[in-house]
Amino acid sequence: MELSRHADSVEALLKGRELDGYEIAVQQSRDLSVEAKGGKVDAFKCSEPLGIALRVMCGEGLGFSFSTALDPGSLERMVEGALVAARNQTPDPCNGLPLPFAGYPDLADLWDDQLAEVPQEKKVERALELERLVLARDPRLKRVRKCSYSESSHHSLIRNSHGLCAGYKSTHVSCSVSVVAEEEGAAQMGWDFDYANRFADLDPGLVAERAGNKATSLLGARTIATMHC
Repeated sequence: MELSRHADSVEALLKGRELDGYEIAVQQSRDLSVEAKGGKVDAFKCSEPLGIALRVMCGEGLGFSFSTALDPGSLERMVEGALVAARNQTPDPCNGLPLPFAGYPDLADLWDDQLAEVPQEKKVERALELERLVLARDPRLKRVRKCSYSESSHHSLIRNSHGLCAGYKSTHVSCSVSVVAEEEGAAQMGWDFDYANRFADLDPGLVAERAGNKATSLLGARTIATMHC
């Protein structure tokens, strides 16, 4: 597993150092976002960030450092930064690192095995579909300011000097729309979103309905007189 390989690299740099404990956290994700406007794709972004964080104990001092670069030089500087911070921190007897625990729950429901198999074209279509759905709800809904679909597949690993080694993976998808309603020279905006761990559970129709209702319900709104209350 790639996350374990990165944790191994940091552990190798910690060997022989004067410290009383350490904890390594590695996180990696694949993020995708699509924005639609005017029936076309307005923005498309895809990234795969990966980062490592390190906590070290020196006596009762706790130091922290992190790196998003994985070359040996960057990891070496991360280790040195955490050690310098730990040695110069005000000692705190409450500082500590977690112990291993056999009862960590299985978080399998957070992961969608099918998300990676969904074609990107279908994910782009989800944003375009949301725009069509909201504009079709009411003739007073004139234009969409922003319509988006986003997703993330996330992996996390924590390993420490007490023998703790735990991790989890999760997926989440979301869509949102901001729509403008107009009537008799007045304009109001409505926004809504939906969020799920699985692609199949996302409901663009419900988002379109709620956003459209919010925008049209505000048409004709007026300010009330000031009062003490």
